[in-house]
Amino acid sequence: VFQRLYLEAGRILMNVRRATGRDSRIEIHTPSAAAVARGTDFRVSVDDESATAAGVLSGGIDVAAMKREVALKKGEGTLVKKGGAPLEPIKLLSPPVLADPQPIYKSMPASLVFERQPEAVAYRYLLTRDSAGRDVLHERVVPAGDDFQVTGLDDGLYYLHGWGIDVLGLEGLPCPPQ
Repeated sequence: VFQRLYLEAGRILMNVRRATGRDSRIEIHTPSAAAVARGTDFRVSVDDESATAAGVLSGGIDVAAMKREVALKKGEGTLVKKGGAPLEPIKLLSPPVLADPQPIYKSMPASLVFERQPEAVAYRYLLTRDSAGRDVLHERVVPAGDDFQVTGLDDGLYYLHGWGIDVLGLEGLPCPPQ
């Protein structure tokens, strides 16, 4: 293991390049589980009850707790409640589609909404200055069907990133930056 991180609460999105050899590159420990990455893009989050959610965007990770390990591949996630074992891999929600996108938004507030996915209870919206999603201006979780209202932007080029969230709290696959 080259790096070991501890996530007490919150979310982390990682892009881990594949290492040469057999050793894992990254281990993330939470109050309820451990995730080991092997050349992958993945998310790990811990909620207020110390439950760990993990999802894989590309590559694969192993998630272990209570002497049980599950292997996750692209498009899969799992949930681990504190003191429990990981659930079997669950298919992540498909990328959402922006409803009625405009080439130019001419007035504020700009109102954005994803087309409804039956399995989504909410959506995470990120508005960024860059297509990679590193320079985040606004981030919000919005109940499914509600609009994401954006105000106070100067004229310019911005990118919307987003994904659905299912009833377990697993965050789905992201839509391409728009």
